[in-house]
Amino acid sequence: MTALIYALLDPDTKDIRYVGKTRKGLRQRLGDHISLAQRGKGTYKYNWIRELMSHGRIPEIVILEVVPDGEDWKAYEQKWIGRGRESGWQLTNLTDGGEGKTGWLASDETKEKLRAAWVERRKRGVSDETRARLSKARKGKKLSPEHAKNNAEARKGMVFSEERKKNISLSLRGENSPTAKITEVDVREIRKRYEAGGITQRDLGKEYGLHNSTVSEIVRRKRWGHVK
Repeated sequence: MTALIYALLDPDTKDIRYVGKTRKGLRQRLGDHISLAQRGKGTYKYNWIRELMSHGRIPEIVILEVVPDGEDWKAYEQKWIGRGRESGWQLTNLTDGGEGKTGWLASDETKEKLRAAWVERRKRGVSDETRARLSKARKGKKLSPEHAKNNAEARKGMVFSEERKKNISLSLRGENSPTAKITEVDVREIRKRYEAGGITQRDLGKEYGLHNSTVSEIVRRKRWGHVK
């Protein structure tokens, strides 16, 4: 089965707390995490899962990216973990992904430093420079029909309530979506430039790696309507 890069989300805040790789179905992989947590495995991730379970909750699991056949999944996992740390996600990952060092446990002092750094990053938010860099990295990337099919197959059997679907949708909308090609900064710039005149929707689409019909929906606020 194709490798998937997935995320474990806090069921209440929808924050991404762990990034991993699997060749199993998502339900089975989540079950593995819960089983190991129940057995008392002592890492940051499993402590977090046990804390959720003590309140009758479990993590949510979503696909971040389908690794193209023949490509190295390690690089994709490292990319998402690096992106998450740069964006201020409070990840429970103990390594940078791939073949990172395992079994390492942070001291209380280190944990406090990590916590303080995360809080500070959350206050600052993601810089325009970082958003632009992420946008550039995503531009032009499309899922092939085969990868889209693999993505759909991996989700089979997963049943979500309407409320849960809505919460996941809201948490991953806009630039938080792993398939987003542009950022909120790009959206505002597209609208501003088009309203100023002198450039067509087709030319904007070519520049940002979008179909001109998508640009049309952006400027008419049919897409990215939450961006003011």
